[in-house]
Amino acid sequence: MNAARSICTLLSRLSIRCHGQHRNVSYFSRPSATPTTWSSTGPRQVVFPTLLSPQPTPVAHAVRFRYFPRVKGDRHDGLIYDPVLERYHAAGRPRPRPKKRHPIDSKPFMKGVVIKTLIKKPKKPNSANRKCVLV
Repeated sequence: MNAARSICTLLSRLSIRCHGQHRNVSYFSRPSATPTTWSSTGPRQVVFPTLLSPQPTPVAHAVRFRYFPRVKGDRHDGLIYDPVLERYHAAGRPRPRPKKRHPIDSKPFMKGVVIKTLIKKPKKPNSANRKCVLV
């Protein structure tokens, strides 16, 4: 499976690179505009050296510097600087807010006088009884 996948990727790169003389698209570090040729016992062959021996491309930057440009410290320390987290850490844990004495004051939909409590049976396929209230 992996061999078939590597052959397919090699062929797809070859077809992209051979469309035109002046349109040279390269997946590798340095494109080769002039193919090398040699004669053998058979017909003349054209070989693209970058396809046969790909040059490794260097990694430009660490991922941390690409996605977090405001980074302080050494590249390899593994820490990400975030000013919001720094302020949160310096201020300490936030104090819990006191609970309201009247929790229903700002909720008019929760206010009402209960007239009757009912138990309703739902339609199929549900089977649990629903406890309802007439207000």
